[in-house]
Amino acid sequence: MNALSGLQTLANSIYCRDYVGLISIAHQAVLRLHNLSARFRALFTSYA
Repeated sequence: MNALSGLQTLANSIYCRDYVGLISIAHQAVLRLHNLSARFRALFTSYA
């Protein structure tokens, strides 16, 4: 492995780590929004 190949591997690794991190954050946001909407539905249907 030469230096350029090593840098490319490092760059790919950092990119993948960051991409997976963004997916994780987005997934958590979707789950929180889902839970919040379920709470609102429960709140409003209990008064109907």
